Amino acid sequence: MISHSSKIKERAVMLRKKGKSFSQIAETLKIGKSTVGFWFKNGVVKSKALKKSTKTKKRK
Repeated sequence: MISHSSKIKERAVMLRKKGKSFSQIAETLKIGKSTVGFWFKNGVVKSKALKKSTKTKKRK
């Protein structure tokens, strides 16, 4: 199993905040889509800020 750096995970969060799909994030970072999904669904990447920004966008 490959361990991805925290920089790649940070980039994944940044891309998700910009509205990118898991597929787009995976392609950009050259990692598997399932890896991206796992990170976000299992809390491997900290997405509290992501949840707040998503709620803010919905209110507008």
